Parts: sequence; C-alpha cells; structure tokens
Amino acid sequence: MHVTLEGRFGRLRPIDPARDTARLYALSHGAEREALWAYLFTGPYADPQDFEAHVVTIAASLHDPVYWAVADRNDDAVGWLSLMRIDSRHRVIEVGSILYTPAMQRTALATEAQYLLARHVFDDLGYRRYEWKCNDLNAPSKRSAVRFGFTYEGLFRQHMLVKGRNRDTAWFAMLDHEWPAKKRGGSARPAPPPPPPPPGPRRRSRSAGSLPITSMPTANNAIDWERSDVPTSHYHRAVRGRMLRPAVVACVRLGGDHRQHGRLRGLG
Repeated sequence: MHVTLEGRFGRLRPIDPARDTARLYALSHGAEREALWAYLFTGPYADPQDFEAHVVTIAASLHDPVYWAVADRNDDAVGWLSLMRIDSRHRVIEVGSILYTPAMQRTALATEAQYLLARHVFDDLGYRRYEWKCNDLNAPSKRSAVRFGFTYEGLFRQHMLVKGRNRDTAWFAMLDHEWPAKKRGGSARPAPPPPPPPPGPRRRSRSAGSLPITSMPTANNAIDWERSDVPTSHYHRAVRGRMLRPAVVACVRLGGDHRQHGRLRGLG
C-alpha cells in the first residue's frame, strides 16, 4: 500500500522525517497556523521538537493509518494526507488527517493529490467504498468533498470530542462503481496551467458552516482534476483562533445512508 504515487504536478511519497520535518514545520506554523490546525486532532505545536516527534510517529505508521507526504515537482514536502480506518474485510477505507500548508493551497497539486490517492484506492487496492469525514463546522472541507466527487450521506451528532470541543461529523463517500465516471476528467490532462496569482483578502460567508444537500453531485459526474481553486482554508477554518458556529441544519438530523458500508455473506 505504501508506494510512491507519481503525478504531473508532484507526487505522494512516504514521509521522510529527516528531510521533511523542518520544512513542514515552517510551512504549517506561520501566521495562519491556528486556522490551519483548527480541525486536526493535534497541533499547532509551540515546540518544534514536539512537532518532530509527531512527524516521526506518523512516518513510522505503515498499517493504519498510512501517511504520505505531498511533494511538489522538486520533491519538497508541502503537506500530508493519510489512508485510515482501513477495513480490508469489507473493503472500506477513509482519507483523513489532511494537512495542506499555504504553499500547497490553491494549486493544481492540491487537487491532483486527491486524484492520485482515489485512483490508488480503487484501481490498485480494489476497495469498494472510499470515505471522507470532517467536522460539520468545516465548510471548506465539505465543499471540497463534493468537488472531489464524494456524496453526502449524513451527520453523526456528538460523534467525538476533539481538543475539548464537541465534533458533529459529516460523512461523505465514493463507491467503486462511481469511480470510472468520476476519474474521466483526469484521463487526458492538458498542459499545466500557469501559477495563479496570490489570493487576495477573503470574506467569510454568512453560511460558512452549512452545506445545502441540494448541492451534492450525482454519481455520474466527472471531476475536473486540473482545477487549482481549492479554498485557501481547504480543510481547516477558524476566525482569529476561534471555531465558527453555524446555524443548525434541521434536514441532516438523520444518521444517513452509508452505502456499501459492509458485506454480509458476500452480498452488498
């Protein structure tokens, strides 16, 4: 499973603590560090040695979870992601613990990293169900899940306690029979676009915490794997170090329909 996945804009490769730690600390602990780490289970790290210990730990994990460094064309790490909650019996797997530093945000590599991992999950490993879960307050992550082809399946209320706060978890998933249509957008890619200009100041949407269910894509949508407009706060969103509190969305009170969640006697 832990192989290097080559792309056109970069690659996914095993994390090398000796090479990657100092760079990733610098990239992830600038002025945006509170927002960047807001929805991850750890961080930010005031002490670089604590961060180094964390990187050594995740780099050594080769079974569940399994981490990749997201590296640019120069093979310099600009983020990481992982496959986790790996259920080989039912062939269900989740992408998570995603760190996209500012150097990676709003780039084609940010999108390609998701394409490479999804392709590995379905085409190489043969999984049936690929999950994406996030804090329900994390509106950028929910929008990204939809854009990458995941289908919203429901809300698990009071699912976790993270950094002393309640987490309601939004569930998304992509299924093996949906993948061929979704990956077609990446099958004949054009030449890389020029780098986008630096993003200007962004205003927070009034509806930052809610994602209308009507915006979810159909199972046959092909994904544009060349886009580079991943939200600046791609997986993490905070304002001046505080979590956003959206209005309650009544229509997601049901637990959801978790498709191809398991297999009973070889069926479904």
